[in-house]
Amino acid sequence: MSITWKATVGQGSGKYTATQQGASGGLFGFLSGAWLKHKGTTDMTVRSVTAGDTENREVPVGKVLHMEFTPKMQRMTGEWRVRLDADPGSFAVNPSPEKNFVASELVEGPLILPGAAGAAGIADGAVKPVLTDC
Repeated sequence: MSITWKATVGQGSGKYTATQQGASGGLFGFLSGAWLKHKGTTDMTVRSVTAGDTENREVPVGKVLHMEFTPKMQRMTGEWRVRLDADPGSFAVNPSPEKNFVASELVEGPLILPGAAGAAGIADGAVKPVLTDC
């Protein structure tokens, strides 16, 4: 029996930018007020590629053949960056300098081999035939 299978994997990269402004205040618990403004944007690019093949396989009577594709995984390192702007201060607020925070992160994703001459890449992985009862 001839079987044709296809599997698609995706790999994404991008950044998320968030801006938050806010204040709260009160006078001995009688008068109080608070406001908060939050704005977030996401800039993400997702690449997807397809792996596939046509194979000849023996399928016993009373069985159904499924093909399972497991992509090879790769580890990617990145980092989260947070920057707090400097605050010049005011009558009731002390000034504060600019602060920068960096936290590293390790992410696993599917291995995508580059394509030739700008063509789409190829997903690398292992294919396993699975026979189940009808």
